[in-house]
Amino acid sequence: MKLFLVVVESPYMKTLSRFIFIFCLVIVGAQFDVSIAFADKVTPTPVSVTMDEDADTEVITLTLDEPIIVPEEGDPWVTITISSDDSRVELSDDSIVFLDSEWMDEKELTITTVGDDITNPDNDVVITLSVVSDSEYYNGYENTISVTLIDDEADITPPETFIDSSDTNSSVATFEFSSNEVGATFECKLDGGEFAPCVSPYDTPVLADGEHSFEVRATDLFLNTDASPATEVWTYESIPPTVESVFPIDGATNVDVDPTIIITFFESIDDESFIVSTSPCEDECATYDVEWSEENTVVTLVKANGSFEYNTEYTISFTAEDEYGNAIEEEYEWSFITVRRTSTSGSYRRISTQIHFTNLTPSPEFIFTKNLKFLMNDMDVKELQKFLNTHGFPVSLTGPGSLGFETNMFGIKTRAALVLFQKANNITPAVGFFGPITRGVINGMLE
Repeated sequence: MKLFLVVVESPYMKTLSRFIFIFCLVIVGAQFDVSIAFADKVTPTPVSVTMDEDADTEVITLTLDEPIIVPEEGDPWVTITISSDDSRVELSDDSIVFLDSEWMDEKELTITTVGDDITNPDNDVVITLSVVSDSEYYNGYENTISVTLIDDEADITPPETFIDSSDTNSSVATFEFSSNEVGATFECKLDGGEFAPCVSPYDTPVLADGEHSFEVRATDLFLNTDASPATEVWTYESIPPTVESVFPIDGATNVDVDPTIIITFFESIDDESFIVSTSPCEDECATYDVEWSEENTVVTLVKANGSFEYNTEYTISFTAEDEYGNAIEEEYEWSFITVRRTSTSGSYRRISTQIHFTNLTPSPEFIFTKNLKFLMNDMDVKELQKFLNTHGFPVSLTGPGSLGFETNMFGIKTRAALVLFQKANNITPAVGFFGPITRGVINGMLE
């Protein structure tokens, strides 16, 4: 518990008040914290003002907080010296005197601003009140009055900040920025840290893989700061993209001369960086229609300028970068051999893969009810392989997945065969996902 005592001294009550004070201390003892509270000895009202720089006036009232007491008889006095080192204000008095007979009288001080263009942003003026008195209580006391000057023509509009360009595709990101105000300075902040002075262009320290943020704000010559910094957020990854699978697989034989080539990546690829080439090939004999999946992880290539040659080994190679600018470590390539041609009366024809075995079609009255996708292991995958194998889109010519050897595994060959079916039936996107659209078409064919 705290006991607050306001000790009031007067010519008549001085001795009595001291006695009461000592008595209270004895009675209270160690049971209380005793604090003696005094107000400011000389109180300016108001203690701070804001004024226009040109011929503005403000009246300040000065008040003493208690009577002027001195040990000797006479007419006690308090002299308040009023001063300021700033020439932009004028004071009505350089000193004000209080006498004992004027105890608690309020005296006024008038502040007037002098017309003077404020060309610097430091517009604070301090007026000092220094007291000299024959009263020990007041003598040597100081207080201040604060004046803030406002330039009628001063710039109080914050600047705007712009990120003009950025390069975030490496472990050290670079930013160039500017402001709409000449002479502005800048502060930058990286990944939620503290703002610190910076200049354009700005290079970040070496960054770890992951998400990062950069903020920059401008401050003009009048110390107005942009409250909404320019911001950029990005993700940096240093790991190069990798290939999950290709179709036809490396070393495949009996590949159709009009194959659908499918390349699947583990990461999203920048499609503009994807460059594919074919060998052997002369005079641009192999150009492709290219289609990307929605996530840019699967690219489908269909030869756009005629078929491949029969019984020929082709090598497909490509380079690519992921969305962060990381390139595949080396050019990726694989090979396959197209199907042999057979002779009929001196002409050539393709081997038909349209085989019908009624006992190998999907189970009677079977209806597909679920979505199927790459790497799933499900009984419905086997039914899908049966359908594809018996409707001209063989999953495989031999071994697992071929006619009579269907499996529950949704692998690369199942997806490639499904892509061919989707393209033949104008189902988009033709990426080998067995969803509601493809399921509806096949169920309709099974009815």
